[in-house]
Amino acid sequence: MMRYIGLLNWLLVGLAGTAMILVVVDFALARANGALQAEVNRRQQFIAESVRLSRVREALIHDIAAAAINGNDGRLREILTRQGITIATSPVAPGGATP
Repeated sequence: MMRYIGLLNWLLVGLAGTAMILVVVDFALARANGALQAEVNRRQQFIAESVRLSRVREALIHDIAAAAINGNDGRLREILTRQGITIATSPVAPGGATP
């Protein structure tokens, strides 16, 4: 009977030690997860800013192209062409509206 009590005591000490080890592992994994989550948030913010900036870029290119067409500015067209931007003028439909 005393032998079983000693064995049970060591078994409980071993389980308590295992629980402590699992707590430490859980803490370490939680910290690592927090660092990864912060990295994901930074990347998401970068993507959102890139989308916003691409809209601004498209509007800017459109306005520059319109200025090149309306002002018949050959130098501005040349600059846009060197940057890989082609300007296609669309014919004006009857009534003054563009298609």
